[in-house]
Amino acid sequence: MSMNQHYDLIIIGCGPGGYKSAITAAKLGYSVAVVEKTHAGGTCLNQGCVPKEILTRIAKLVDGVKSYNGLGLDCSAAPNFSDAIAHKNKLVESTGGTITPWLKQLGIRYIQGEASFVNKNTIRVQNTEDKKDLSLIGDRIIVATGSKPKEHPTIPFRSPHIVNSKEFMFEVTQLPKRALLIGGGCVSTELAFVLRQFGSRVTIVEESGQLLNNTNVTDRARGTLEQKLLQLGINIKKNTRAITEISSEQSINVLFSDSSADGFDLVLIAVGRTPNTQGLNLSKAGIETDENGFIVTDDFLQTTANGVYAIGDVKCGPMTANAAFHDAKIATKNALSGNQSKNSYHNVPIVIDSALQIASVGFTEDTAEDAGYDTEVIRTNLANSIIGQLTNSVQGFIDIVHDEETGQVLGGCIVGPEAREMIHTISAATQSKDGLCYFTNQHYAHPSWNEEFENTVSRHIDEFCPCDKKKHNTSSKKTEITS
Repeated sequence: MSMNQHYDLIIIGCGPGGYKSAITAAKLGYSVAVVEKTHAGGTCLNQGCVPKEILTRIAKLVDGVKSYNGLGLDCSAAPNFSDAIAHKNKLVESTGGTITPWLKQLGIRYIQGEASFVNKNTIRVQNTEDKKDLSLIGDRIIVATGSKPKEHPTIPFRSPHIVNSKEFMFEVTQLPKRALLIGGGCVSTELAFVLRQFGSRVTIVEESGQLLNNTNVTDRARGTLEQKLLQLGINIKKNTRAITEISSEQSINVLFSDSSADGFDLVLIAVGRTPNTQGLNLSKAGIETDENGFIVTDDFLQTTANGVYAIGDVKCGPMTANAAFHDAKIATKNALSGNQSKNSYHNVPIVIDSALQIASVGFTEDTAEDAGYDTEVIRTNLANSIIGQLTNSVQGFIDIVHDEETGQVLGGCIVGPEAREMIHTISAATQSKDGLCYFTNQHYAHPSWNEEFENTVSRHIDEFCPCDKKKHNTSSKKTEITS
């Protein structure tokens, strides 16, 4: 083993949270080392957000062309799955190739290898390149090792026809004629749309009574997406479990809890994710995990070991790149400057990019009421919008949740085109003291999706905003927003 090498901050894992932490610390002048076991960029860049976005973009172009057939376009969109996969792989490789040079330009040491704790300040790294062990000492350490797909209790990954989301992105190159997606969460609803638009016959099976069951989106959003998926010809089996499967060389026969059965060329299991903590030797650093294997952290994202922090999927909280970026900002600041900032996901958007884009931030009506607010929700349908009619995109809505007494914006949900971009306006409004007037005080391009905020609010309140008539007591408990 080489002699000890000392750094102000060591980060284990180079996904969104990991490299964000590294860059933040390096720009502040601290010495930083990053250790990554597999691929720089983590799940987001290699198996999740980025490759999925590439495929989803093509799927939406197909859907858009079909919607304009007879409205100025007389053509059929003929997607090619194999070509799309090749395009996806090329873009992922080129995007991922920018991360390590970026880190090195900032003076960050990047090590490809497997890390494990010796104690709370020392980690041992088996270097992938030369197979030699390194010993690194860090004044502070951040664990950002992410998560991996959870296995199904009765249908294991033992066939090339049965895959998880990682294997789908890395290994599936031919379009399945018949695809089953087990689980009705974000991954299933997003990839079901992709496969359907490329021509697969698609079935989603979900144990609960609704899609997106464990996400912070509204029932209205869930129902609108389900309606769109059904319109596209996707079969949705709710309150149903996949019990068992019989594999053959060519296909998978699956038996369901409702006594039905069907055959598929591909079964994609998406029943959640589990943290990557294997081999880290967390106990040697005094780092505790909960009953599900997630690293236990406090409000400052510090673990049970003083000076060691955990961010992203490896700890409890939203398992998204958005949340990992948030965690990175909080944990890095606390690690280097002392515990001052508490984590809160209130203003971290949740985005689901399926047949319809869904974006949510802050409180829903139900969670706001649970927090003690007297809420009102301003609702509008995109069918009423000029831009929706002009672009032939009328499925969707905007919901804005606000406090009835003060007018304070508490959160909102958007379903439809550009929801991912528009949600930032609602996020900004939740942090403003202007309440609903925040939307009417802005100036918008016309026609545009964002002007729908003003249109939405103006349909329900005085054009020149009633905020001056409301009592804004920003010191009151009611205006405090927490996670």
